[in-house]
Amino acid sequence: MSEKTTYLIVGAGLAGARAAEALRERDTSGRIVLVGDEPYLPYHRPHLSKKYLMGKRPLERVFFKPPEFYAERHIETLTGRTAIGLNPQAHEVTLNDGSVWRYDRLLLATGAEPRRLNIPGNDLAGIYYLRTIPDSDELRAAMAQSQQAAVIGGGFIGAEVASAFAQSGVHTTLLFREDLLLSYHVGPIVGRFLTDYFTQKGVTIRPGVNVDAFIGDDRLRGVRLASGEIIPADTAVVGAGVIPRIALAHQAGLAIEHNGVAVDEYLQSSDADIFAAGDMAAAWSPLYHRRMRIEHWDVARQQGRIAGLNMAGDRVPWSELPYFYSDLFDLDIQAYGDLFQWDDVIQRGPADPSARPALTVFYLYQNQLRGALVINPAEGQLEAIQALLKTVPTLSAADRARLADPTMPLR
Repeated sequence: MSEKTTYLIVGAGLAGARAAEALRERDTSGRIVLVGDEPYLPYHRPHLSKKYLMGKRPLERVFFKPPEFYAERHIETLTGRTAIGLNPQAHEVTLNDGSVWRYDRLLLATGAEPRRLNIPGNDLAGIYYLRTIPDSDELRAAMAQSQQAAVIGGGFIGAEVASAFAQSGVHTTLLFREDLLLSYHVGPIVGRFLTDYFTQKGVTIRPGVNVDAFIGDDRLRGVRLASGEIIPADTAVVGAGVIPRIALAHQAGLAIEHNGVAVDEYLQSSDADIFAAGDMAAAWSPLYHRRMRIEHWDVARQQGRIAGLNMAGDRVPWSELPYFYSDLFDLDIQAYGDLFQWDDVIQRGPADPSARPALTVFYLYQNQLRGALVINPAEGQLEAIQALLKTVPTLSAADRARLADPTMPLR
């Protein structure tokens, strides 16, 4: 690209930051402008429901890079600004301050926002959602004062927040629609393991329920289930999933698929000068031969960098293994590959939530090995699993038996 090239990045999360970093590596003279709607430079959101929430990680270690990183690389940062208009024909983006920015290459990395419960009482004090640094700060303060907490949602955010509250000594009830904790995401084997483990840790598990109202006067005092039962709570945290922020792309007429901006393996949209990455991108995976929209930190990290390289003229495909992690009490959970489309599982060894519980589950689709989830991995196990998953093997009966037997090597 020429020195007049302007790269505009809308969305100052991890994907946007990684794109800016890659762009400057590839193009030393182009103009790079990073626009974010929060008053912060890019930061790592996973910490907000884990160590930062529990006061075990200082704020400065939440940020992707220090301020001088951007200044030294001549990356312009526009914080507290929201893109409200996109004109692909004119190559222009309008911000909420009235300014209009022209681009040669544009990255949309606007992420997602929490799905809010539109039920009676949703404006009461004591109800929290978690997405931003101030959200986590407010929740930490509430956790220090709370006696009874209701966490709504059986996904990773709900599980992580419930873990944090329980470890802080708060009586915690975890409510969700599914039969088992996290089973919507990782299936019944892991779901049963985690449900039993959380119960052992003192969390009250209420599966198969729907919340239809928050109860209280000015402040929350409970949540009401569809059955009419009221769960006492002075704090409620909602982790009911997220909604991708694709309004800008939709307005501009970009192709949409899986409720995200449809992009190819190079993260390029239906408009050749517009790329997308992260939670709001439905990207083609050459590894799995389908388009995937994945709401995980590491995928945003991967895709942001690849989008940046390709905006600068490279042709690098997004062919990496999807990855995510979670910390629940003393459980180290690591997952690789495609856990979003599977029709069979193989459990490696017994699932025993003992003093040092461990579990490995492999996920298959049409007898191809697609993904794996490991709880408290053994030394060297993750490297072997990643190497195996990258080949997307079709399994023989002997292969299946080997994967199920913890005394046998994985390869």
